Amino acid sequence: AMSVATHKGSYTALVRPTPILAPGLSEREASRDGSGSASVSLLDKISSACKANSEARVIIPDRDTWLNAWDVFIVLVLFITAFYEPYAVAVLQKDPNWAVMLNAFLDVTFTIDMVLQFFIAYALPVESTAGRSLWETDPCKIAARYCGMPLSQGGVAGWFWIDLLAVLPGGCSLAEDLLP
Repeated sequence: AMSVATHKGSYTALVRPTPILAPGLSEREASRDGSGSASVSLLDKISSACKANSEARVIIPDRDTWLNAWDVFIVLVLFITAFYEPYAVAVLQKDPNWAVMLNAFLDVTFTIDMVLQFFIAYALPVESTAGRSLWETDPCKIAARYCGMPLSQGGVAGWFWIDLLAVLPGGCSLAEDLLP
């Protein structure tokens, strides 16, 4: 409370503190219950802004044409792997420099592809798209699906663990080759 003196007498006015608002946020938006408490709504606003910002980094396959080129590149790298690895195991006694470089290239490529999978939106079932986008763009849901139980959800979820098992040995040998 604050006392204010005027020329007609004095009175006591209730002064509520002015909330600190995020840019672009009105006081009405900041307070759900009219009490002037902006903490809950401000956190909600910041959370939604962060979510919107992270969803902007999600790759939507229909809109990002370079993703098709990346997929073709990965298929070619898989073919190289399918032919090179049996040859390396059966024929090569000791890895020559070109083989070490090829293994490093394959390991780095597949590791980049694993990281990329955390940012690629996946298609939603048709029945769940009423009034929504056809793609799941929530990064947490994308990560949960990629890191789920292997081959769950009809075989489309949980590929992270399979990818990790495929990349980990090469990454360990790459680290062994690079470290003194």
